[in-house]
Amino acid sequence: MNFQSVLFIEMPSSHTERAMLNSFLVTTMTLLLTTFIAYTILLPDSYGQVGRYLNLSGNPGNSTFPSLAISGNNVYVIWTDNTTGNGDVYLKRSVDNGTTFGSLESISSNPGKSLDPEIAVSQDKLYIVWTDETTGNGDIYFKASLDKGVTFSNFENLSNNTGSSVSPQIAVSGNNVYVIWTDNTTGNGDVYFKASLDNGLKFKGKKILGKNIGSSLDPQIAVSENNTVVFGIWRDNTQYDPPQNATSPNFDLLIRTSSNGGGNFTDRNTVGKTVGDFADYAQIVIPAGKSDVSIVWSDIYRYREPATYDLFFQSITNNGSTLNDPINLSNNEGNSTIPKIAISKNGTTHVVWTDSTTGNGDIYYSRVH
Repeated sequence: MNFQSVLFIEMPSSHTERAMLNSFLVTTMTLLLTTFIAYTILLPDSYGQVGRYLNLSGNPGNSTFPSLAISGNNVYVIWTDNTTGNGDVYLKRSVDNGTTFGSLESISSNPGKSLDPEIAVSQDKLYIVWTDETTGNGDIYFKASLDKGVTFSNFENLSNNTGSSVSPQIAVSGNNVYVIWTDNTTGNGDVYFKASLDNGLKFKGKKILGKNIGSSLDPQIAVSENNTVVFGIWRDNTQYDPPQNATSPNFDLLIRTSSNGGGNFTDRNTVGKTVGDFADYAQIVIPAGKSDVSIVWSDIYRYREPATYDLFFQSITNNGSTLNDPINLSNNEGNSTIPKIAISKNGTTHVVWTDSTTGNGDIYYSRVH
């Protein structure tokens, strides 16, 4: 496995010329990538325009936490908005590849504050989860639509406990729906998991993937297209090495795997175990048609001075049983954080992140073969 940067250029010999060229390249790539990742809707040539943007919320409140999902020509966008005085979750749909969008739809519409919505789609079926404070604490709410978002089921409280449940994530494959989140009912942060095998009509009982004396935070979930493997990852500061049964100021990135639709999970494993002690910003993705998983995250090398974040990549193969060696994608003097990852049909992994090497925040890109 190897990785490449986007561009290879012969650098000038003098320090001043190198600095000028580096500044030009970083500025240019930042502009290109910002344009690429911005939500710009490309229109057909007959419109006589290269592109345009649409204001999907268009109201007096503050609209935040957008998320989107795509299936065929259908584009679904959700976000949180406080126009009503608290945070509600709203949805807009497009059936023509984003050229036009329908009317605004309120998904939560309750007296509590609704936060951090996430969305997933499988053909005509649409699933939404969010954190909701209607009960007085944070619970994980769920809604499903089996007709491309035309109608929705009543919401279901997936967590339904006395603690605060936050950071929901959702993944779907076929008729199976998987939800993961963090909950502090036990007094610290634990990672909970629920699965539905019938398009979200019924969910099985909760499973605790990360139950320990430390804090289990920022969970992520991914499932293969054929439901062969479900992966759950999170960062955790429980000290598992001697002395055990203690917490640590450091955080590891833990992973558990299920090969039977979330019925059972393997014992925990540590991603990037030989790398560092401050794992954060993890992202996980499964290539189309595969049961392998690719993970990117930020971490600080042990004993490194000054302590700055590098960006790491690790693939896990053989249905989650083989953790391949991690690769340092950034390997520079700045802080490399907040990565995003995507995999093309030919198996190439594309990664972007924020990097402070030049003295300010720039967008860097790398690819892994």
